[in-house]
Amino acid sequence: MWQSLLRPSHFLLTALRRSPLLLRLSCIAPLVIVGSLLAPQLVQAESPTLISLQFPKSTGDAPRRTAGSGVRGAPACITNHPDQTLVALMPNDRVSLTLSGQPSFFVFIPPNTAAEGVFELYLDENHYGSYIERITLSGDPGLVQVTVPPEISLKTEEDYFWRFSLICDQKSPENNAIVQGSVRRTELAPEVIAELEALPEGSLDRAKFYAENRIWHEATAMLYDMQENAPDEWSEWLGSVNLGFLMDEPSALTSSPTLF
Repeated sequence: MWQSLLRPSHFLLTALRRSPLLLRLSCIAPLVIVGSLLAPQLVQAESPTLISLQFPKSTGDAPRRTAGSGVRGAPACITNHPDQTLVALMPNDRVSLTLSGQPSFFVFIPPNTAAEGVFELYLDENHYGSYIERITLSGDPGLVQVTVPPEISLKTEEDYFWRFSLICDQKSPENNAIVQGSVRRTELAPEVIAELEALPEGSLDRAKFYAENRIWHEATAMLYDMQENAPDEWSEWLGSVNLGFLMDEPSALTSSPTLF
């Protein structure tokens, strides 16, 4: 089509012979016309593919942060930072879902003077047997990631109660800050598993798949690992479960507040 646009008329050829300036301009004009025809295609090719990562809406109201179980206001070990508190990264659902026998849990630790943090996963409904992990803290804010070890495997379609405590007072546990929740290992239908296995490992498409199927633990762990390269998706993910306020200090979400 553009070739016909560039074919000069008899009148134009006569004018070009009489005007050297017009001749020079005519050499530029075809480039301008061709560029204007091709430019929209180039712009379209460079447009990025955006992936929305949001946890499905829930009617639940599970508590995800606390100021302590036995005191009014913030626990003693974080009283210097009353606007911050212990926060569990979990959805509003009362039970969060995982496909793994060894899921990861995330807890935001505020600036503190606590002696340590303690993660507990109760392995039976009577809360007798439990897995306990003690974590030495540096006092700095940040995210703690706790992963269930290989020697423990959650059974499918059973709920497990877990708790993370910020030990503010060794002698008076009621003064500690505590967040808690329940996790359930679920299974997907064979055809849904086939969809999952077709997605690249470590990709945003796989994270989106977990999100759409309410698989909280895998989606969160993936986006946490990818947050440096996908900060907008990480922020959107937290915001979808009303945890966007954690992004007020994004550097704290990339650092560990622990000493090993």
